[in-house]
Amino acid sequence: MSILVTGSAGFIGYHTAKRLIKSNEEVIGLDNFSNYYDKSLKESRWKILKKSPNFNGIKSDISNLKNIKDIFLKFKPKQVIHMAAQAGVRDGYKQPQMYTQSNLVGMINILDCCKAADVSQLIYASSSAVYGNSQKLPYSENNHIGMPLSIYAATKQSNEAMAYSFSSLYSIPITALRLFTVYGPWGRPDMAIYNFTSSILNEKEILLYDKGRMKRDFTFINDTVEGIIKSMSPNPKTQDISPPYNVFNIGAGKPIEIINLIKILEQELNKKAILKFKDSHFGEMKSTWSDITKIKNETSYTPKTSLEEGIKIFVSWFKDYYKI
Repeated sequence: MSILVTGSAGFIGYHTAKRLIKSNEEVIGLDNFSNYYDKSLKESRWKILKKSPNFNGIKSDISNLKNIKDIFLKFKPKQVIHMAAQAGVRDGYKQPQMYTQSNLVGMINILDCCKAADVSQLIYASSSAVYGNSQKLPYSENNHIGMPLSIYAATKQSNEAMAYSFSSLYSIPITALRLFTVYGPWGRPDMAIYNFTSSILNEKEILLYDKGRMKRDFTFINDTVEGIIKSMSPNPKTQDISPPYNVFNIGAGKPIEIINLIKILEQELNKKAILKFKDSHFGEMKSTWSDITKIKNETSYTPKTSLEEGIKIFVSWFKDYYKI
């Protein structure tokens, strides 16, 4: 069975494709190699994936409907794992059109092609950002999602509305994954642990908003991928759900204040951070905390990697990759 993984040169898409290949699945990897961050990191990820005869990599943009239709017609994927998106909160204020093209136009194109191809299941990356200004913690899938606090969050809420409507109208089995802050080897340079590690090692100042008291539910990449894999129903069309639409939180369920994250990094790197404290940043959520009861009960998902262990693995990779 062939599985299409969009965003396969990106952080989570790469690890998902790698895991599927390891399970002897045929993977069609799609990526547009955007310049959101250093392309060499994406190229290095793809170079690893291309070592497998089970990986077929295609450079294309999900906002180009004709190209995406051609890919579906040629490869006839039976399942789709849609990880491609314009990520990051703060860039959304500067370039909202870019987020619209990738996250809205791209999503509707993927949904349309899944309908035409009669795929057995679409799994896609939503985000903890959809909980917006919700004050009820931990965040449960049953919570009413709050008002979005960023352009990025607004696009992800829109994705969920689009996906639900397609599932309801056309009986497409779709699973939304609300991913909480993912970190680990081959991560994105703009994300906290990657950025902080680089700054500490290079003796650069780290800006900490809200005195470092914001909390994030950091989730190691291997645990995130395990949740994605466990969300792949063996026979989704037989699920007794109408419409066949599901939502899972994937997180560690253990939020930590950013200032305490810095302390763990300082200990692992054996080096002090240079900190500058600022007031709360516009559009930032004060806290994220996943309630993972539902995915545990329905798929037996259990995160296994402590933050300390995950940071140790990440720092080891970081030093090796950058030859430090």
